[in-house]
Amino acid sequence: MNRIPVFYGSIAEVPVFDPRTPENAYISVKEAFLLSEKVKTPVIIRLTDRLLTGEGDFTRKNEAVPSKKINKKFDKNIWHLTMLGKHQRFHTESYPEMCKFSETSKLNSYEKKGDFGVISSGFPSVLVETILPADFSHLHLTIVNPLPVDLIDRFIREHSRVLIVEETEPLLKNNFQKECWKAHGTYAIRDCGIRGYPKSH
Repeated sequence: MNRIPVFYGSIAEVPVFDPRTPENAYISVKEAFLLSEKVKTPVIIRLTDRLLTGEGDFTRKNEAVPSKKINKKFDKNIWHLTMLGKHQRFHTESYPEMCKFSETSKLNSYEKKGDFGVISSGFPSVLVETILPADFSHLHLTIVNPLPVDLIDRFIREHSRVLIVEETEPLLKNNFQKECWKAHGTYAIRDCGIRGYPKSH
């Protein structure tokens, strides 16, 4: 279950979706197209074998996309900017919109149920739901780049212990430590492997 798309998304500074179920993937594709048009960047959707072979019922949505959500105008002025200028413009206009979407999207959500919390993304979220005690909160992330820093920080502050569940490389844990926890004191950080993958330390 390779995490390379998440890694590339971080390097390229483009949004990355990590859907957990077929229904979640269906919604992610639609949201990814709209986000791509809005921020004018490619969007990566991470697909895994277990997601592609998974089954589930969902309702197809046929509502039309409002034309105001799609910017059909091509801004030729960007060709007059240097590479540095283009990157500065991206961080001034596009990247803040990407962060806002990640923070506010219903694809990233949780319900507080107790003092202990679990954070996961992608298919491991399905496995977590099957074994999670009723009094554990679960933050399931679909948009993993850019990370919803404020949402994660709020989740961490509301729980005394947080467990991170992810496949193979500890990308979420490493990004959480870099983005969320560096300025907020010491938290109990634990992570575990899935289906035989080793724990990261």
